[in-house]
Amino acid sequence: MAKKGERLRVGVQDPTRPPHSITKITARIADRLRLDSYWFIDHFMGLVPPGMWSRDLTPAARLIRDPDEFFDPLVSIAAVGARTKRIRLGVGVVDTLRLSPAWIARMALTLQHTTKGRFILGIGAGERENTEPYGLEATKLASRCEEALRVIRLLWSSRGPVDFEGEFFRLNGASMALRPYLKRPPPLWLAAMGPRMLDITGRYADGWLPHSLSPQRYEAALATIRASATAAGRDPKQVTPGMVLTVLIDSSHEVTHEALESPALRLGALIFDAQTWRDVGGTHPFGEGFRGILDFVPTRMKREDVMEAMEKVPWDVIHALFPHGTPDDVAEKTQAYVHAGLRHAVFENVTAVGRPQKALSSFAALARTVRIARAMPLP
Repeated sequence: MAKKGERLRVGVQDPTRPPHSITKITARIADRLRLDSYWFIDHFMGLVPPGMWSRDLTPAARLIRDPDEFFDPLVSIAAVGARTKRIRLGVGVVDTLRLSPAWIARMALTLQHTTKGRFILGIGAGERENTEPYGLEATKLASRCEEALRVIRLLWSSRGPVDFEGEFFRLNGASMALRPYLKRPPPLWLAAMGPRMLDITGRYADGWLPHSLSPQRYEAALATIRASATAAGRDPKQVTPGMVLTVLIDSSHEVTHEALESPALRLGALIFDAQTWRDVGGTHPFGEGFRGILDFVPTRMKREDVMEAMEKVPWDVIHALFPHGTPDDVAEKTQAYVHAGLRHAVFENVTAVGRPQKALSSFAALARTVRIARAMPLP
């Protein structure tokens, strides 16, 4: 049950792509609108297979030169932190395969100091597109992530040199004299979807940031996290239940339907895992074992295979996968997650992918959605 005066926290996710001037503007607007968080994605490449980024896929190709252009999110956070005052800035998410836990620990403390305590460290186990193409073997990812979290917590809490002997990481007289800002370490949020990562979230994390789960699946996963936290001797309420919702919003429901009809949204639907498809009554073209973005490596996919799969995406599935409509419509769909336990919603607004000319009106509609969602009573 919600505490008296408690409300839904609401943030937005930034594409972390050029030009940086747009990010500076939108982050400052989000800060002035008193949003709770602003998240920067961490990708080496996008989700569009080679040769497919054209006006045939989306009119946005006229404005975005290359869908694989991404900034380093940590550098971007440092820059935006200097131009904002109160909004919390999160990375969504670094992983423990590309970066060592000692490096992550120091980076997080640095950004916590430079943002005066507003940084949120988002961590995941890793995705194939960010690892395998760059020479990193994506094996035992959950075990590696768990061990990395232990090392990070150890370095944050130790005053002197420490030793650690694990399967993946070793410390021998390692010291991290840099102390957390105002003596409190940065909040650590896990992007967990599978059973093992959900268990790790309950035992180590301060927040949970999955994406694109059905309300029913979200509620069951949150129950797993809370049970794990209890088993570890933690208060389950210490873990903030968040989620990234990929939405399409405008003043007219019909406009969002037009955006949903874009081939780009058919491609987007393929990024969801097979379980999410089953939850909305569909069968994923890539098979029942497809794990969504964890398995999706666009540079290894043939254009003709992807086009064939896109043809198999039913309208009913697209309609169900992406919350869409007017601000009232999207707020109502968000409320279903609130009843499932959500307490920090992060909106990723993709309306402009399908209808670039609606970018400004959609941004205004998003601001109204935030106001409505924050006013909703918590159960």
